[in-house]
Amino acid sequence: MPRREEPHPADIAMGRVLKKRREDARLTMADVGRLLDRPYQMVQRYENGMIRLSYSRLTEIAAVLRASPAEIVAEATGEWPEYSPPTRRALFRLATRLSRVPEQYQNAALEEALARVEAFAATVPDSD
Repeated sequence: MPRREEPHPADIAMGRVLKKRREDARLTMADVGRLLDRPYQMVQRYENGMIRLSYSRLTEIAAVLRASPAEIVAEATGEWPEYSPPTRRALFRLATRLSRVPEQYQNAALEEALARVEAFAATVPDSD
């Protein structure tokens, strides 16, 4: 019987992100499988890195997990944009979420987000 190949480290990293995102969303493998019209065992194999994800499948899974494919890949590879460490993930998430808002509403959404940050900042003591 031929020996089964070990999963590639990149597939394992991607699987870990998918599992964490699924658990954070409080979804079971069966829930995700049902939403993708796939058996839960396939979700399990993605999470274990046993099956490589095509981009089309990644986009489907990302939609179920309410994330962008770019966000999931960035998290798996650790290749976040070069911003200060405490804010880079949040800024990337904000940009990816904003890109999903219809273009005619993007300015309003950005202004709303900025207003909320400014209101929050007003409640935080200065670090001077």
